[in-house]
Amino acid sequence: MVLLNLISAVLSDVENMDNDSGYVFVGHIIHRNLREEANAYKHVIGKILLQLPNIKTVVNKTMSINNTYRNFTMETIAGCEDYNVSVRENGVTFEFDF
Repeated sequence: MVLLNLISAVLSDVENMDNDSGYVFVGHIIHRNLREEANAYKHVIGKILLQLPNIKTVVNKTMSINNTYRNFTMETIAGCEDYNVSVRENGVTFEFDF
């Protein structure tokens, strides 16, 4: 993906930079798991990702998942703080608070 390559190019001069360990698209939200080395650049990464089609919110998980229900704390690093999403799977639309 071109924008993900752009992130790598922007962060290419940062030593030992592997900027994330994963990401997922959920409705208009992209959820990234940024590594600690990328924290100083999280807002730049977020602004780049806002250029993706239909993305309005970029969030980063701030702590590891440590409970049965797989809840986690997150921070908005770019875009609006709108966590209500609509996702369509197999002809069924699910609406929930991410």
